[in-house]
Amino acid sequence: MALESIERTAKFSIIVNIFQDHDDYIYMLLMISSMMVLIFALVSKTTLSFIHWCRLKLDESACS
Repeated sequence: MALESIERTAKFSIIVNIFQDHDDYIYMLLMISSMMVLIFALVSKTTLSFIHWCRLKLDESACS
């Protein structure tokens, strides 16, 4: 039982060491991924607004 907890603690400390060694890369990945999410949200919102505007224009031209 004690051996299992020691192994678990060792695995956890290895993971923590990896994060401490590469924290700059992890922060960069987080920043890049959040920027990509923001860009995707802006592009999709703009595209949906444009499609909505086109539909309104088509409805106006069809009615007149």
